[in-house]
Amino acid sequence: MDVRLDPAKVGQQIILPASFCDYPSFMMQGYQDAMAIVRSKGLLNVFLTFTCNPNWQEIIVELEPNQIAYDHPNSVARVFQMKVKALLKGMAKIGWFTKVIGNI
Repeated sequence: MDVRLDPAKVGQQIILPASFCDYPSFMMQGYQDAMAIVRSKGLLNVFLTFTCNPNWQEIIVELEPNQIAYDHPNSVARVFQMKVKALLKGMAKIGWFTKVIGNI
């Protein structure tokens, strides 16, 4: 596949969609969504931070000998998303903390 630049397109402005994660409009959209939830449901009463542990068994089993978790960022991301979904399900459906009326 030839990836040479087309000289006619050099210097052209590219507008990325709001779904592009590193774009300011993505951050602004997330902020506005959060403020809309706060406005309609009231102030937050729980702020929870969830981090990934590279020694989770689900990550370790995907590694070849002499590899570390950072060699497979896709596996780490998938396991992290799986754990976040399980946490949110436990909070919302099972009611680990309190009744959940919204999450950001």
